[in-house]
Amino acid sequence: DLGVAVEQAAASTSNVSMAIVGADSPLWTALRDLNTTQHISEGEVHVLPTDSDMRFLATVFLYDSITVFASGPGKRAFGAHVNTTTLLTSLAGIKARRLGGLESPGLILETMASAMQDAFRDVDPSLVTISLVGGHKNLDLLGALRETYYPKEEAMWRFSAVVRRSVAEALPGASIDTSLLNRFEGHNLKDLNGCGGPLGDSRNFEGHNLKDGCGGDSRDQGFLVVALDSHSGKVVSQTRQARASA
Repeated sequence: DLGVAVEQAAASTSNVSMAIVGADSPLWTALRDLNTTQHISEGEVHVLPTDSDMRFLATVFLYDSITVFASGPGKRAFGAHVNTTTLLTSLAGIKARRLGGLESPGLILETMASAMQDAFRDVDPSLVTISLVGGHKNLDLLGALRETYYPKEEAMWRFSAVVRRSVAEALPGASIDTSLLNRFEGHNLKDLNGCGGPLGDSRNFEGHNLKDGCGGDSRDQGFLVVALDSHSGKVVSQTRQARASA
């Protein structure tokens, strides 16, 4: 039964080291079915209206990215996939506009906020739960935030802080769940010296992309798949285990 599978996966997701969805699970089948699950690519935003035939919103490979899920009454669901590149591009566009530059349509922070407001326009915000999922602790502090966008606001030097403020301002009064945010340590730049991939390109931080001897510890853990079940409002995940403990 899919409902039971969701409940079991949601319970294991709270303990991320055990969040494994079996290949024979009806949930795994549903997440692979494009008629049941709307997949969200990096930089995209999707909303499942109350009359949607789809049940799940899902994203994959949350290493240098954060997924924003929001759920409310009536099987209404929202999802966005924000990585560091799209976030910094968005901030640059907003700054340029304030300085009298050209319009920059499609900026993820603005698109996300607008879509979330539209999705829950007729819903009491206190009935909406926003879940922030993904990220890595060692990838959270961004020099560009400190040097260019928030030089006098130390609390905003972290990727996760900018995303959190954006959703809080978009939907004041909504509950924000950060229990699955930055749950893994992740690699930092010094760990990647000679480990394959250009330094600073966090898309190459995934353990399976690192050369022998550069990974294999708890920092290789991460969310392979995260999904929001619109029927229950539960977040489920498939967690990548560290090779050393596999």
